[in-house]
Amino acid sequence: WHPNGTQIVFLNSTSAGGGRWSYGFEAITVGTSQISIYFSFNSSTDCGFSSISPTEQEIVFSSKPLNASGYTQVVRLNITQSSLVQLTLDGGDYPAWNRDGSQIVYTRTTKGDGGLWIMNKDGSGKRRLTQP
Repeated sequence: WHPNGTQIVFLNSTSAGGGRWSYGFEAITVGTSQISIYFSFNSSTDCGFSSISPTEQEIVFSSKPLNASGYTQVVRLNITQSSLVQLTLDGGDYPAWNRDGSQIVYTRTTKGDGGLWIMNKDGSGKRRLTQP
């Protein structure tokens, strides 16, 4: 859900050819067919599981290498600056914002982990919340 409570934000994807995908973060207003596009980009990774921040300025999502040789990672998109920043290096999936947008909870995907972790929105201060 979008923080305004009237839209659902989702990630749309289409093949861009050559092993790349074209992604677009979109929002549909409930009860209508009106769609707003927030940001679009091309990537050679499989992206999904997105969450928009309470400030409506940022989206976190999962990004997994298509060749399956690496772990899924958490990426933050700043909508106003059109910038993407990878927040994890050691695996992360299913990211979601906390209520005030200062932290992100995620599942750590490193082999043998699978626990819930939390980090600051800039990727610092990572700490475990649960055991796998």
